[in-house]
Amino acid sequence: MALECAIFQAAAGGRVQVGVSPEGKITGYEHKIPEAKAGAQPTRDAAQKTAQDFLVCEAGQIDERLGFSYGGSELERKPNRLDWAFTWEKHGFRAKDAPERLRILLHGEEVGSAEEALKVS
Repeated sequence: MALECAIFQAAAGGRVQVGVSPEGKITGYEHKIPEAKAGAQPTRDAAQKTAQDFLVCEAGQIDERLGFSYGGSELERKPNRLDWAFTWEKHGFRAKDAPERLRILLHGEEVGSAEEALKVS
């Protein structure tokens, strides 16, 4: 069970939500912004580098030596920016056939969310 805390930013037009495990580990981060907010239109390679840099610097994870491998990307075109989502999957870990995954969502060039969760089919 994780504790979730939401902070509303009326002036900035968004909301930040952070999930924390009972052990104090951050389990997720989400910054919701308006769909029409302007942002960058990065290439897939540039966006993936931003996501990987975030995971290495901020989350202290994402490396094949730590048991995670790249799982894929998704592009979502917004009216004024490109949003990219990237996933990584942990090797050899399954909870009743559900793999552990890391997912990073970018709003243009900015990290919009980061989550670690089981993918249940």
